[in-house]
Amino acid sequence: MAELVAEAFLSAAFEKLFELLASPEFRSFFREKKSIDDQLKLLNEKLKNASLLLNDAEERQITDEKVKEWLDDLKDVIFRADDLVEEIKAEARSEQERESGSTMSMLKKKIVALVTPFTEFDKFVQGETGNILKDLGFLLERASRLRLKHIDGAPKTRSFRKLVKEVLGGGRHLRVLSLSPRIEIRMLMDSFSNLKHLRLTWLPTDMGRLTNLRHLVTTETPLKEMPPHMEFPGSHHYVHVKELEIDYGCDSVKTLPLDYFPRLETLDLKRCQNLESLTFTEETCIAFQSLSIEACENLRSLPEHMHRLLPSLSEMRMWSCTEIEAFPKGGLPSNLNRLEIWGCCKLVAQSRHWNLQGLTSLRELDICYCEDIMLDSFPEGLLPSSLTSFNLGNLPLLKSLNGSAFQNVTCLEELELRNCKELQLLPREVLLPTYLRSLEIIHCPFLERRYQKGKGEDWHQISHIPYKYIRGKTT
Repeated sequence: MAELVAEAFLSAAFEKLFELLASPEFRSFFREKKSIDDQLKLLNEKLKNASLLLNDAEERQITDEKVKEWLDDLKDVIFRADDLVEEIKAEARSEQERESGSTMSMLKKKIVALVTPFTEFDKFVQGETGNILKDLGFLLERASRLRLKHIDGAPKTRSFRKLVKEVLGGGRHLRVLSLSPRIEIRMLMDSFSNLKHLRLTWLPTDMGRLTNLRHLVTTETPLKEMPPHMEFPGSHHYVHVKELEIDYGCDSVKTLPLDYFPRLETLDLKRCQNLESLTFTEETCIAFQSLSIEACENLRSLPEHMHRLLPSLSEMRMWSCTEIEAFPKGGLPSNLNRLEIWGCCKLVAQSRHWNLQGLTSLRELDICYCEDIMLDSFPEGLLPSSLTSFNLGNLPLLKSLNGSAFQNVTCLEELELRNCKELQLLPREVLLPTYLRSLEIIHCPFLERRYQKGKGEDWHQISHIPYKYIRGKTT
């Protein structure tokens, strides 16, 4: 199988890193620790030097194996830098939260920071930053030997077509194609009809020719309207497409009829700003297994009768769909195995209507990031007896867990509670000694004190649980 891969995500990864490194909360975190602050400034400088070489490297990697290896190694370093920056960001937020409850003056805080020795986290950051700097230095030396240079602008469609003809024999055997956002293709090459996996930004006008396509990903598509053969409603059906991912753009799409993808198994929608609804008929979505919707801010409802029309749906993930207030009439498909609801505050506020006890196959339930809603008790309805993993996170106004909701749950093995700062205690029904195997309590101050090993008043209620992670400690 021939594969043409352009490192599209690297540009976005660099932009994200630069934005985080320049943010005020990030820069102020190590301001009083000069050695780490200097390291991070140097990291920012070396990352910028590497980013300037991307255009040249992306064009040359197709014909030069050593340049492709350089890009692969750069990708690994960027992943590590991104992980490090995210950890620092999380630690900075935690520190900010701790300080918000402190009465110490700003001057005193600065003095304390100056005289406080390096923490274990400081040492970790210093060591990992040093390792990343060393690897970036080696990469920049290799780039010099490869004669990579700073090139403004983007590769042209004509040069891309020439490369396909010269390097891939015209692309007759091409099955996988992943293109950088810099590469714009208005019309498909005749030889692309056998493509099975396609990832691109610009949508060609003759997409209907891809009769064998199985996996389509569009990312940051800057179109205000769909190409003629991709319009909805339209005339072409993509009968082989099993996975469809749309990430940002396609502003004209308000309704996405899934009838045009009759064998679709996985749908992943991100940041489709004007999307209002999904539609399908009973004959269409028998094989539909996974639905993920993120930051579709105008989506107001899920498909009607999905409990009956999506019998194979096993995973559903909804993140930051702020206008959805309720599940459709009839609820969710009974074969659902995993459900994630993050940042959907209006929906969580109506949780008493969810009817989760009818989901007899549900094993994993995650409810997170609803900072603005007041919940005296959660969940309000019964949980399904099949539930094995329950995660509640970032519900700072939640007062209590509803013990009666757990009365039929006999298989719960994992419970994670994170940033539920008003939560007072765990009900008896949750702490039955027969099945709970893992308990994590993170940034829940009342619970941390109550269940602290050897000191908390209710430590004895959780001491039988094999794995416990409380206040940053494994017990």
